[in-house]
Amino acid sequence: MTLEELECLPVGLSLPFREAIFHCRYNPPSDWPEEPYVLIGRQDLAKLLSMGKKKNVCPPGIYTSKPYTGTEGTQYEEDGMEHLDQELLRLRFSEDLRVSEARRLLQSSRPARIALTQRPEVSDHDFIEEQERHLYNICIRTMALPVGRGMFTLCTYHPLPTEPLPIPKLCLQGRAPPRNATVDLTHIDTPANMSSWPQFHNGVAAGLRMADFSHIDSTWILYNKPKGNELTNEYAGFLMALGLNEHLIHLHSLNVHDYLSKGSEMTTVGLLLGLAAAK
Repeated sequence: MTLEELECLPVGLSLPFREAIFHCRYNPPSDWPEEPYVLIGRQDLAKLLSMGKKKNVCPPGIYTSKPYTGTEGTQYEEDGMEHLDQELLRLRFSEDLRVSEARRLLQSSRPARIALTQRPEVSDHDFIEEQERHLYNICIRTMALPVGRGMFTLCTYHPLPTEPLPIPKLCLQGRAPPRNATVDLTHIDTPANMSSWPQFHNGVAAGLRMADFSHIDSTWILYNKPKGNELTNEYAGFLMALGLNEHLIHLHSLNVHDYLSKGSEMTTVGLLLGLAAAK
């Protein structure tokens, strides 16, 4: 039976069928073929089933996202968005590549591409400064990306108690083709501690990925401390994000005292703001 045939039936006969369709729509069996899913209005399950039959062939309107590759073919997996459910996103936004484009725009773990051509009248020293000024303009945008990434990945990650939370790198370097020479901000004047607060926000964005019902305890929070027990700006932002998610209330008082006694300004700010938000 199709929806067109159902419309042709008298009301008295079609009503039981419509009632059954209504109840099946919210809890359908998992072993149906595609046609019954379409009948009950679950086109998402029909497309998912079709994708399962054709593993490498994408149904019409469903786009796949390619993994990000670096300038030398290296795959960048930890961009802070690698955990997103691609199957679900392709079903939700099946007509275009908006999710892949948003992920490309929000990634900050790869060096920026500095594609400038040296003019004949420009010396090598001046050209290096020109490249770095161009990189500085790109870095201003890069340092703002964690705010958008935090909104894009909010409450989408379920951490494992045996693994630390991966924090993506905030890369403020560039690569100049064709030799992929490294470009950094060493020959021009930049504000002091320019990357301190962007790194803090990068840690906040990473911490906000955790779902509200994640099982977080004091041991896991301490397990995420950087190697060498050196408190970084990213970890300070991570502590603040735990407070915004109300996970920081699980941190023991002795551990709170230990953090505050370290004398790290950023850690103190992140911890106190997080505790205030959690309580």
